[in-house]
Amino acid sequence: MALRDEKISFFMWEQILTGRSTFVSVATLKGIKFEIRPKEKGHNEPHCHVSYQGKNISVSLMSFQVLEGNIPSKQQKQAIE
Repeated sequence: MALRDEKISFFMWEQILTGRSTFVSVATLKGIKFEIRPKEKGHNEPHCHVSYQGKNISVSLMSFQVLEGNIPSKQQKQAIE
């Protein structure tokens, strides 16, 4: 990873952790988009949002289990690996 990419990554995480962003897209892999939304109310378990072709799942960052939602099984398997 280039230094420029590291600075951008650090900036994105700073925005998340300091609560200055409602969500940050952290990665896109084979059309699967990963986001973190730190300002959600009613969510106690740390998780990320994964979307693929208009469908969404929430994945626990503790157990890597799908908390809710549905995307195609191939993409779901890739998302939780």
